[in-house]
Amino acid sequence: MPPFVSVVTPHYNYPIGLFLSGNKSREEVCTASVINTANGNIGITAAHCLLNDDGKHYNLSFLSFSPGYNGTNGPLEVLPVVATAIPHTHLLDPYKDDYALVRFAFRDPYGGRKKLQDFTGALGWRFDIGNGEPTSVFGYPEGGDLKNCTRDDLSSQRAIF
Repeated sequence: MPPFVSVVTPHYNYPIGLFLSGNKSREEVCTASVINTANGNIGITAAHCLLNDDGKHYNLSFLSFSPGYNGTNGPLEVLPVVATAIPHTHLLDPYKDDYALVRFAFRDPYGGRKKLQDFTGALGWRFDIGNGEPTSVFGYPEGGDLKNCTRDDLSSQRAIF
C-alpha cells in the first residue's frame, strides 16, 4: 500500500476517536483509530471492546465510532460499524492479541466518493506486528480515566502481539 498523505487543516486529520460498544444496559468506552487501507473505511481498536463479559460478540448495532472526539462528537458525528475481525488467538486467550479491525459505514457528506481516511487521515502504512514485537498501547484520552472503560488502567502497559 503506498503511503497516505492527509490534508492537515483544522477540519482534517483526526484519525483517532471514541469507540463505543456494549448494549443499552452496559456501555463500554474504548478508542479506535482509522488506519491506512485500500478500503479507506477501516479502523483498529482493542478486541476486548467488541466482546461482552462472556466472550460473545456484541451486536454490530451496539458499536459506533466518533473520529476526532474531544469531549463532544467529532466533526463527522458518530459512525456505525458494519463489520469486525478479531484474531482467533484472542478468542482462545483474552490476554493475547488484543486488537481488532472494524469497518465503518461512512458516506461522503458531500455526496462524492471520498472514504473516511480522506477526511480523517490515517495511521500507518501496514499492520503486520508479529514475532513477539513489543508494542505500546495507549488509551483514550492519553491519561486514561475513561468512565466505563474496562481496561483503562492498562493504557500505559506494553502488549505483545
